[in-house]
Amino acid sequence: MTYKELKIQVSKNVGLDEEIISKVLDETFFSIKQALRKDERIQIPTFGVFHVKERKERKGINPRTRKKITISAKKIPIFTPSYSLRKEIEKGHFET
Repeated sequence: MTYKELKIQVSKNVGLDEEIISKVLDETFFSIKQALRKDERIQIPTFGVFHVKERKERKGINPRTRKKITISAKKIPIFTPSYSLRKEIEKGHFET
């Protein structure tokens, strides 16, 4: 599902103009990104948790040259689905 498809679907579901939904979605995603930049955890009940994981520096091999390299440490965003979301996906049934 693309952003545009999401916007249309939400607009139909709640009966609001797509422009309003677009602003709400943009602000929601912006707020999530801002929280992740601050290493905050975002927990949405029945959906899941967004958080940042720090990957340590590690050794690796360049696949092209086969030389040993050091892969630098970095932070990555992680999404962990809630138990109820995992079960709904497993069953193929979603409650609204």
